Amino acid sequence: MATEVSTFATMRADHRHWDHDHTNWLQDIAQWQQEHQQAVAQLKQMEELIRMHGEAVQNHAEVIEQHQCVERKHDQAMFGYVTGASNEHDEEAFAEEHARRARQHETQSQAHERIKKHHHTVMAQLSLLKQAMESGM
Repeated sequence: MATEVSTFATMRADHRHWDHDHTNWLQDIAQWQQEHQQAVAQLKQMEELIRMHGEAVQNHAEVIEQHQCVERKHDQAMFGYVTGASNEHDEEAFAEEHARRARQHETQSQAHERIKKHHHTVMAQLSLLKQAMESGM
């Protein structure tokens, strides 16, 4: 295998080529640095959005607990009526209350499914981002 002999002309041509590469690489890096700064700013925004997401999940849990408590009280009141321990309401009032609770339950069910879908999407995307960042360069 023959070794290529470098002449001043070929060495200067290499230098020009390398200088061109360096210029392009530095332009890439300048762009990357700008994008990095934008990513840092977006990360701060994402941190706030994630915090707000956590608060929304907590609020959702509180609403469910409130609905559950009201449902149990309604059930206890019906039991009291059926056993004769209470005559606060009649059967028609219980039925109206039950219909209202059923509509609330359906609304809550739809909200829960929206929140669940959103949560799973966000968590999956965050996991992918973390994996990409951890993969190294």
